[in-house]
Amino acid sequence: MPKQTVQQNKPLLKIFEILAANAELVTLPRQGTLVAGGSDFEHIQQAGTCARLDSIPQQVKPLFHLFSNHKKILSSKLEQAVGQYQLKHKTATNMHRVQANALGLKDNPPTHGQLQAQGVKVISRNHADDLCYNCGTTLVDVGNEDLITSTLPALAVPVDTTWYIVPAGEGGIFLNDGGNGDVELAILHGYTAAWPALVDYVNEVITQAVSDQCNCHPNHCGTLVQYEWNTGAHHAHAFGPVCNIKRKLSGEEQEEHDRQILGVFALSWNLLAATLPKEVINPTHAAISAAGLPAMASQGNVQGQLPAL
Repeated sequence: MPKQTVQQNKPLLKIFEILAANAELVTLPRQGTLVAGGSDFEHIQQAGTCARLDSIPQQVKPLFHLFSNHKKILSSKLEQAVGQYQLKHKTATNMHRVQANALGLKDNPPTHGQLQAQGVKVISRNHADDLCYNCGTTLVDVGNEDLITSTLPALAVPVDTTWYIVPAGEGGIFLNDGGNGDVELAILHGYTAAWPALVDYVNEVITQAVSDQCNCHPNHCGTLVQYEWNTGAHHAHAFGPVCNIKRKLSGEEQEEHDRQILGVFALSWNLLAATLPKEVINPTHAAISAAGLPAMASQGNVQGQLPAL
């Protein structure tokens, strides 16, 4: 492929000259404030229009990719800005790697015996088949019945051996003593305690998703929203995408909405896959594979075998 001549590079030279002349824009990558959709990025789009550039990058990453591919015709100021951006991007990538290692996202799942050795209680219990209450009944401690509204089915948990109450802040793994010892419930604590900012971010994404999407169970306490795929109603299963956005989103808003929710899904699933007992997560992987559901992770990402949600 023949190299581009200076004449062919005229639009690029023009936009690079305009950007290099704007001292404020040149220092933005170092400050970390250059974001797609912001006023500064609009200035870049205007510069591209002024330079009659055929294709103006609409995102920050491809813009700096364009810069790095044409370093020979960049001014020293703009070349320095590219270097600052690349350094910042590399630092952010390294931080993600540190967080993944600290959260144990690359670890193999432990057995319930290994978790027990780490101090997690393992409790064997039998089920009572003749339960006098329905699924979805709200459980409360004796003396706190006033916390439940009269419209919701509730049960005051008896203070006897028929119920096992897990103390606040403690965990436990419940095995079915009446069957083959399957894990029926696992309560694990403290895996994200060292990363409060990460927990805050996840909660912010959930809050925004709840605000943007319709509540699937308006008659139940709390809010439940769906995203991506579902199997349809109980009486008429139809596997397909969920359409429950309450307001019209622009292309950029939809992209940001999807990116954040998929990121939280990926984080949550990989955290579960690395921390839940092997007796729970391995059969789950097998069931997803047998069902032929599409994966959200890229092919070859061993740790990210994510189910379609």
